[in-house]
Amino acid sequence: MLNIYGLYTCRVNETDDAYVIEVTEERPKNWDVRRRKLIFTYVCSGCWSDKPMIKFGQRLRKFHDLPMHGKTVEILYRVQRYRCVDCGKSLTTDVLPEFDEKRAVTTRFIDYVVTRSAGRTFTMLALDLGVHEKTIRNIVKDYHDARKDIPRIQKTPTVLGIDEVHLIHEMRCVITDIQAATLYDMLVSRKAVEVSRALRAIPFKEKIKVVTMDMYKSYKIAVRHTLPGAVIVVDKYHVIKDANKCMDTVRKAIQDHHKANRKLHKKERLVLKRGRFKLFRRAHRLKPFDKMTVDAWCTTFPTLGEAYRAKEAFFDIYLAETREEAEERYMQWLMDLSPEMEVVFATILTFMNNWSVEIFNYFDHRFTNATTEALNGIIKIANRNGRGYLFETLRHKMLAHKGAKLTTIEALLEEEAGEAETTLKSA
Repeated sequence: MLNIYGLYTCRVNETDDAYVIEVTEERPKNWDVRRRKLIFTYVCSGCWSDKPMIKFGQRLRKFHDLPMHGKTVEILYRVQRYRCVDCGKSLTTDVLPEFDEKRAVTTRFIDYVVTRSAGRTFTMLALDLGVHEKTIRNIVKDYHDARKDIPRIQKTPTVLGIDEVHLIHEMRCVITDIQAATLYDMLVSRKAVEVSRALRAIPFKEKIKVVTMDMYKSYKIAVRHTLPGAVIVVDKYHVIKDANKCMDTVRKAIQDHHKANRKLHKKERLVLKRGRFKLFRRAHRLKPFDKMTVDAWCTTFPTLGEAYRAKEAFFDIYLAETREEAEERYMQWLMDLSPEMEVVFATILTFMNNWSVEIFNYFDHRFTNATTEALNGIIKIANRNGRGYLFETLRHKMLAHKGAKLTTIEALLEEEAGEAETTLKSA
């Protein structure tokens, strides 16, 4: 019934939500049936007497096993005890290797918990398996503590993604494999020393050709020191986001000015506030009514219209097909800026002065950090669902079972091709 070699079932008690199975070990081959005793017995570890030890009752041990038929399983394991005839010291026989005495569970129970802990919370696993949540937490902790000195065998990515996520009151660095859409590692902080140490530990790091990141100086320092042959590409969405922020400062200033001077009705100010997302959207993607609204705002507030047109022109830089064309578009955009708009887009000008090489590297290597941002979302969900996790616990969860993974476009195409081939064969 349990499919464990060396045990046979004595009795089974079934309740509404559990199986209680009493087992004992099978009689060994050297069992003397006529005399009903062992020909060979254990040797006393106290006095090392050569006299055979005598039986001294049995001890009932309780172990948890994987559920069956939707019910939890408890195994009552009868273990034989012996006593020395000379010194009186008692001894209990060892349980089978399929049982873990420290956690009072079976080894397949531990394997199941470690495998499933990546996608489920400890509380959910504890409810399904009929144990306390602390037991699940300690099993996962012991498993990873025993393997922390063993290097993880993981394919070295060609395109590396570096970003950060706010977890447990601190910013944590996240390293991903962009092409495989897989989490590679999570670091306790995003300091340059910590990132450099992690990048230095990557095997065959010379295979890394491209590193995508946001405009954070510590990442740039770490990559330059540890991966001198890799090309740094600044994520274009971070640049675009900052362009939208610069334009939005004009909208906020107009709204605050008219609120102070009471030149706009409250409802009109709310419409301008709630409609800011229309300004963020590209002009060619606006619906006809939304486009009319934006045009009306740009006409009513000339400064806002100028900032909106400057934002649109900056976005057009990323429509360039080559690096040379993108640099030309940026220089033209820079010359078209009025002194007032130079103040508005001062943040963009600073970024372009400090990170121009890395920003324009995007037009030679078309990679973004979208995969890393998506994996950050998975990490946040796991942290929110299991409130109270320590960072190491969360890291173990996310790296377990080959880490968190997104479905790549290549995998979707392969799956669709496989389904089409199966359909053709069946037809």
